[in-house]
Amino acid sequence: MAKKKSANKVNKSELIRAYVAEFPDKSPKEVADFITAQGYPVSPQFVSTIKSNAKKNAGKKPGKRGPKPKSASIAPSGGSIVDNGLVAIESAGALLTACGSLEAARKTLEAIAKIMGQRTGNG
Repeated sequence: MAKKKSANKVNKSELIRAYVAEFPDKSPKEVADFITAQGYPVSPQFVSTIKSNAKKNAGKKPGKRGPKPKSASIAPSGGSIVDNGLVAIESAGALLTACGSLEAARKTLEAIAKIMGQRTGNG
């Protein structure tokens, strides 16, 4: 379970970010010395980390986490929707080459249709 925020605690990172926003030319040591003098001890390394993370995350919007998008959905013929036409043409050419003629390819397709109809109970 997450910790509850204490009402009297000060967020040191927020103090550092606010001070750096006001004085961007200050070094981490100078920022750490100032924040420590205010009664909130921080190290120069911590200040450096906060500055670095702020610079790295500048301009980024928080994104919604979730599954990665799929590259392309699969069409019923086995090819993706994008290249389905090309796949169909290549497959038809291979069928014609294998059968030897257009009439033989038609008979092959009719036989396949009958077999598929028997499997699904539609024939």
